Amino acid sequence: MSSNNYHELTALVQASVDKLMDSAISKSVNLYCGTLFVKCNAYSANEIQMQLIKDLNCFVQKNKVGPEYAFDFI
Repeated sequence: MSSNNYHELTALVQASVDKLMDSAISKSVNLYCGTLFVKCNAYSANEIQMQLIKDLNCFVQKNKVGPEYAFDFI
């Protein structure tokens, strides 16, 4: 992973999601304890996962949690 601290990770993750999503979805993005939560559909979740893998150069695990998707960085 290319970030050295939590604030860098947060900025990189937000930038990756902003590249793909409109402002309504981007505002629903939350990073809590190193897990990214996004309210979106399955297609958008797959796009986000691929973009995060590309931008962060690490494996990203995706899971559906209630009405949103959770992304963990491994």
